[in-house]
Amino acid sequence: MHRPCRGGGGVLRKPDGLVIVPAGAEREFLSPLPAEVVPGVGASTLPKLHACGIQTAGDAIAYAER
Repeated sequence: MHRPCRGGGGVLRKPDGLVIVPAGAEREFLSPLPAEVVPGVGASTLPKLHACGIQTAGDAIAYAER
């Protein structure tokens, strides 16, 4: 299981945080989630992402692929 999927699942499925994301569907699952649910994105990173126009995990994926 990919770690970013685990982080996003916890936000969506309280209280147990269990979401099963099929292999190959990670991008579809993560894309609409806010960037702050990605593990490692915190108070200092989030403003930097927003300054680059990154609001969602999908925005970060697209930015990385440029």
